Amino acid sequence: MFAELGEAVRLAPDYALPHAILSWAYNAAIINGTYEDDELVDYITRAKAHLRKARELAQDDLLCLTYIGAAENFAGMQERSLYTLESVLARNPANAEAWYIICQTYAYLGRFDDARNAIDRACALAPEAGYAPIHEWYRALTDFLAGDLGAAVPLIERHILHQPEYGYVSVIAAICATTFGDDAGARRHIARAKEHNPQLRPEKLKGMMLSQPDKEKGKREYAILERLWAEDGA
Repeated sequence: MFAELGEAVRLAPDYALPHAILSWAYNAAIINGTYEDDELVDYITRAKAHLRKARELAQDDLLCLTYIGAAENFAGMQERSLYTLESVLARNPANAEAWYIICQTYAYLGRFDDARNAIDRACALAPEAGYAPIHEWYRALTDFLAGDLGAAVPLIERHILHQPEYGYVSVIAAICATTFGDDAGARRHIARAKEHNPQLRPEKLKGMMLSQPDKEKGKREYAILERLWAEDGA
């Protein structure tokens, strides 16, 4: 993705959308820990630079503004993301991408009913094709952040089947398994995360875990992750 979007920027440096998607993608890699240690500073620099350029060029491009909102959310700027995405939806309430993206923004702000309503709206607008798995994942993440692990687990497990290489999904599956007393299941999930994301370590996910709306929940679950990770390597 980085190479293709970088080439798009090279060919059309004043086209805003590739800058927005690149910022979103670099921020996604940062928060999910899918970078090598020597790449982090460069990824942060690029994420900020492309976001700045996208904002400068976007004007009234609602698709670009949608991905600016996505990048802002992944960069931890939830209030700014909310403003960007609500502005997009005020002008185009049929924007399915903006609805699923704002779901996560709402969830990290602790507005879980709004998050669920947003993902329901996204599902209604784009029920088929490639959107369905990400809709299910964002609903799972909302339920996880809200502490409704019973609702989250079946959706998380289905997303693992769809995208086993996504380490963070396996990590939160392991945390849920531990919470429900399934130690063997937790070990399997951690082993899968390590297999598919060998560069991953708990500290790379610390920001995601501790930025949950319920800070105490985040601390407890990060401690679980550290313990599971250490036990798997023992």
